[in-house]
Amino acid sequence: MTRTQHSYADMAATLGITWCPGMEPNGSYCPKAHGSSVGDISPGTVHLRDRQPGPSLQTTVTFLTLAARVLDPSLDMEYAMWRRTYRLVLAQRDLARRVHVRLPRRVFDFERAYVLAGTVGISNDVPLRKQAFDWARR
Repeated sequence: MTRTQHSYADMAATLGITWCPGMEPNGSYCPKAHGSSVGDISPGTVHLRDRQPGPSLQTTVTFLTLAARVLDPSLDMEYAMWRRTYRLVLAQRDLARRVHVRLPRRVFDFERAYVLAGTVGISNDVPLRKQAFDWARR
């Protein structure tokens, strides 16, 4: 991630979604899971607690994951977990480009290993298998 500050509100505005920092406009707490670092989603909204002094690399990746799930709900309905992981990483990288954030390769090391393990032994006739396998081996 570059050193320029990208706030959740700025990233959400660029992506055309709503970011909920944990407080409702009337001053009450949002009922979504803001206590965890994982966050939550609802249609059109990412619920993620604001961190001070600003988003770290890991929380930015978390925000982009939630934003990808908000923008493409079909990611949550994917049956094969390796395919879901691969599609989610592609969506995160695309959103990172849109909000002008550079994500280092090491951010996706676990996902690469997971996709590689999930695609070994599957024929190339399975949709996205060859692309996912090639991506994981890079």
